[in-house]
Amino acid sequence: MRHGAVLTLFALGLLSFPQAATAQGSTDRNVELHQNVRLIETPVPPDMAADLKSSYQHFLPLFEQVVKEHTADETAECSLTLRITAGMKEVGSPKIPRAFARVVAFRKNSKREYEGRLFMHSFVTDGPVNADEIATFLKWILGLVNCKAAGPSTCI
Repeated sequence: MRHGAVLTLFALGLLSFPQAATAQGSTDRNVELHQNVRLIETPVPPDMAADLKSSYQHFLPLFEQVVKEHTADETAECSLTLRITAGMKEVGSPKIPRAFARVVAFRKNSKREYEGRLFMHSFVTDGPVNADEIATFLKWILGLVNCKAAGPSTCI
């Protein structure tokens, strides 16, 4: 009788193993861009449409490059973290689905965090956003997370 219970538990463990293995593939990705400047990329939601998912995955390297160009090394007291998450919103009266990036920025010793949303579709060029549009968005959100502890010369 005890062997039957042990075998049942073992079988349940084997059945849940593939689910545990796929869950590990959907963890956040931490990228150290500069000293004390991190970018956390969260995985794409599984219910997102394939075309929106691919536009987000093509957007991430460009976003990472622009963040790296517009930030510099920070002190330990003034460390900066940016967290980026994929999202989808229906836009306009025809309800066209558009992918966007939700960016949350915060400093180590700050009690505030700031959120901004950037559509990955440019309404100016009617294509994917370019580096200049990302840089404009980034200047706006980084301007909100001033580091007052280390002074204005070392912070963004």
